[in-house]
Amino acid sequence: MSNCEVMNALEASNIEVQSFNVLSSVSSLAAVARSRANVLRVASSLYTMNRSLTKFLELTHAIMSGKKSVPAPKEPPSPETMKTTADNLEHAYRMIQYVGELSKRAQLTNNSLTAGSLRSLGRHADELLDFADWLEAVANPKEYKGAFERAKRERDMGEVYDLSQV
Repeated sequence: MSNCEVMNALEASNIEVQSFNVLSSVSSLAAVARSRANVLRVASSLYTMNRSLTKFLELTHAIMSGKKSVPAPKEPPSPETMKTTADNLEHAYRMIQYVGELSKRAQLTNNSLTAGSLRSLGRHADELLDFADWLEAVANPKEYKGAFERAKRERDMGEVYDLSQV
């Protein structure tokens, strides 16, 4: 599946709306993760956030691998839409990192109700950041095409270096 087909499929599945949902879930989690006093609320919020983030990432991976077919969008996604979605996902990543720091300060990483969810949330956050970076790269095809063209010219001119020697 080409980048263009993936972006059309993501647009058809309302990926921008889903990124707002993820951001909303992370924000509500950040509001309750401030103290150790409400561990049950934090554990419940972490579980809910993990579940919604897992569904979001599974849907994204299924669309990107072509396992899930979606109807064609009425119009292709604009670079602004992709940038907005990428910004939302980056913001969600930063909020998840913030929740992780708050949880460490409140000693929630040592609690059996919250530790597993926090660890899983950290892994999902890295996937979100990778996806956001990919969206930004695809939104600006001139940039990545220019990098590949420059690399091809350098290889043709023999300007190839072994990274172990640099």
